[in-house]
Amino acid sequence: IARKILDAALAKGVEKKLKPLVITILDARGCVKVTAAQDGTSLMRAEIAHGKAYGALALGMGSRALFQRAQEQAYFVSAVNTMAQGRLVPVPGGVLIQGDGRLLGAVGVSGDTSDNDEICAVAGIEAAVDHLLDRIPGKIVLGIPLAVGKPNPFINALYRRIKGNPTRRLRIFTALSLEKPVGKSELERHFLEPLV
Repeated sequence: IARKILDAALAKGVEKKLKPLVITILDARGCVKVTAAQDGTSLMRAEIAHGKAYGALALGMGSRALFQRAQEQAYFVSAVNTMAQGRLVPVPGGVLIQGDGRLLGAVGVSGDTSDNDEICAVAGIEAAVDHLLDRIPGKIVLGIPLAVGKPNPFINALYRRIKGNPTRRLRIFTALSLEKPVGKSELERHFLEPLV
């Protein structure tokens, strides 16, 4: 799975002609499964990519949500980062993956803008979704924040992949609703096509 995520994230960076990237994939324990750096990355990119993934794991939310929390509760995030010995990087580019009620790991990307880094992390996860769905029974949860009122092509693509399998259930946590799953009616507003 880690290699699929890595290859797809790097391919997305090449496709979008982004600056050289570093991609780090951590397991649920925070151990590095794989890290790769394209030629030409700057010196601290590996540490930043790791910090994005590690921060997501440490607080159980994607690094975009962590970034929003840092803006709202700067003292809290600063205190947690101090306890983590400065290993959290609270900016977009770190994406959590959870399956069947358990944490599987996180992807961290650094090298371009934080938004572009996150796009590459999502592309990596999207490429591995089929493999993950085959491997994990029940539901899969991706810690991807949704923008309220805006369609999300990634979520729509994921839904199409699991739509024909009634044994699969999809729960999506958003940056706005981190404590509970998004309900069907709320989720429908984010889809390019309605749920059936």
